[in-house]
Amino acid sequence: FPIFGGWHYNFTIGWDYALNQFVRQNNEEYILKANILDGIYDATYDQVELNVYLPEGAEIIDYALPFGIDEPTISHETSYLDVGTGHTRITFRIENLIDEMKNLVVVLRYRYTTYAMFYKPLQASFYIFLALMGLYILKKIDISIKPQKKEETENVIISEAVN
Repeated sequence: FPIFGGWHYNFTIGWDYALNQFVRQNNEEYILKANILDGIYDATYDQVELNVYLPEGAEIIDYALPFGIDEPTISHETSYLDVGTGHTRITFRIENLIDEMKNLVVVLRYRYTTYAMFYKPLQASFYIFLALMGLYILKKIDISIKPQKKEETENVIISEAVN
């Protein structure tokens, strides 16, 4: 490996955690409290990028940062079945992080209303309903090339008149 440019290597690592360990709810407000980094011990990091993805429709109220962290960048990222602006992503960039600092905590407070929670499933259900209704209407339309025989048409009319 040193032949190809030395021991300098960009290392990317990430985890998925269950939210119930880090998020507390108070009505429609949620508080996320997480460590900056949970990883390798006795290591230093030149640059750490902490991305927090909030659900679609979430609104950031406030955040608390430990010392030495620049202001975060807030953006939106679309994913599967996103019907609006997409997921809110807040990115914290930390430079020169040492092992003793990785237990510092980032606190993020955001609002996620009941309306926003049900908006995506209702929107998806509405589009599925429209597709099924369109399919039903298209099946009712007669698009055959050959016209129906006259006898078949008369039999249908007579049977409807009898009933």
